[in-house]
Amino acid sequence: MTKLDEEFIAELLHRAGNKIMSVRGGSVSWRTKSGPQDIVTAADTQAEELILDEIRHAYPLDGILSEEAGLSPGTSGATWVVDPLDGTKNFAAGSPDFGVMISRMTEGRVQAAGIHLPAHGVVFSASAGAGARKNGVPFRLAGTSPLSESLVDFSTVGEDGGFMEEQLQLLKLLLERSRGVRAVGSAKMFADVLDGTLAGACSLAYRHWDVAAPALIVAEAGGHACQLDGAPLDLSVSTTRVDGERVPAIFGAAHIVEEIVHAAREVDVTSA
Repeated sequence: MTKLDEEFIAELLHRAGNKIMSVRGGSVSWRTKSGPQDIVTAADTQAEELILDEIRHAYPLDGILSEEAGLSPGTSGATWVVDPLDGTKNFAAGSPDFGVMISRMTEGRVQAAGIHLPAHGVVFSASAGAGARKNGVPFRLAGTSPLSESLVDFSTVGEDGGFMEEQLQLLKLLLERSRGVRAVGSAKMFADVLDGTLAGACSLAYRHWDVAAPALIVAEAGGHACQLDGAPLDLSVSTTRVDGERVPAIFGAAHIVEEIVHAAREVDVTSA
């Protein structure tokens, strides 16, 4: 069923992307959520409503975890993870660097996933054990350059001051060890990893909806995704875990991920 799930996801991504693009270009209103850096727009909520309605119609027994709506437990053992607009601040500022991410997983393992950047006209998708595709065409991660010759993304958050020092320590080491550090801060960074512009991406502050889709697509494209300490990602969903819980993670070419894991251990941020 995972290939059929992937096809369903790709169609849903296009529809959500069209909804977002229909709102783009006009006056974008927004409101804050948990803090001044955490905002939501009408495009977020409209895209989410479209996605959730379609999932509930096609998979009525599945659970859904969505960034804006939260968790709706199901009874099938499968859970959809939805970020209806990843890069809301970029979208609100008029940048094209935003996207939609959808995945379906069972028992904490992602089975099918997709990432759509509607302003760039690209869809990355994958099914477990069946490889990854860019706009329907199979592809693999390329590039063997070391971290010292590579660009990486490091996403920070300012509203959670409880681990700001740890973020700065790792950022400093990445600046010293890499060719350069970027902070794209949206689904665009995962697309840049997948197309080879970036060799890797990491953060102490991802959420479930940030990591579920790229974790599968990166792995199926021949890369690697793991926790900052090198352990497998824990993407299990329960009512006691999802609210506000961080998922520190690294994505990218396997050798780049290994170098960043070593850096994280050196500055002791793996338990931050």
